[in-house]
Amino acid sequence: MSSQPATAPCEVCGAATTTRCSSCAKVWRGHKVVCGSGGSAGEISIPKLTDEEMAILQAQSAIPIMSDRGVTPGIKRDLEDLSGRPFEYLLQHLQGPTGSTAELPQKPMYVAMVRAAHYATSIASVKKLSTPPLPCFTLAMQQMQVYMHLANADALPAVLSAEPWHDLLCHKLMILASLDTYHETNFSKWRAIEPLAIDTHARYLRWIAREMVPADDPLTQALVNVPLAQFTTFPNFPHARPDMVQQCCVG
Repeated sequence: MSSQPATAPCEVCGAATTTRCSSCAKVWRGHKVVCGSGGSAGEISIPKLTDEEMAILQAQSAIPIMSDRGVTPGIKRDLEDLSGRPFEYLLQHLQGPTGSTAELPQKPMYVAMVRAAHYATSIASVKKLSTPPLPCFTLAMQQMQVYMHLANADALPAVLSAEPWHDLLCHKLMILASLDTYHETNFSKWRAIEPLAIDTHARYLRWIAREMVPADDPLTQALVNVPLAQFTTFPNFPHARPDMVQQCCVG
């Protein structure tokens, strides 16, 4: 993860901390899976696709998916179109460490695409998986919003994980994902978490638009209006809240 001051307020609740957010109870359930251990922030490590996830991918490869782009033919076609590789090649190299990009330079994006497809197809089945935890799937939904926005603007870097901003972006998106799913284990406290989630979404949208890359970076213009809907599995809300985009988009 990009270096930050040794001491800083928690990114979620503002409490004084030397680890920023990694040990904050509000996000630790999801955050501990990808960043450091024992409260010590470290390089982001997105969990690899499990055998169960790969089996779901193959079984559901041709099921149409509803997304902000409309209905797509399914994850098989989506992966092939985005990567330019045959599905069989992708199946061969998608497993293993997510950060291993020798055979698939954009592997972190493809892993996110697979998890986002699983989430969009059936939240209920995703919840039943023993691993990875639910925040990894809402993280994938957030990642794909950013990645596809850049792709549609012809601004997607050739190797996302090599960009100096990518690690910190994923770190922040996992914070959002953890807040959005906090009620799964702490249902009684969801009213206290919701304002924090809304505020954090707004702050991170401003960060993406104004601070994620230097002002003279070619990506600057493409990042001005990145969509970042709030994804939640709370039963009284739709699982994707596009109203968050309207509230938080930076013009």
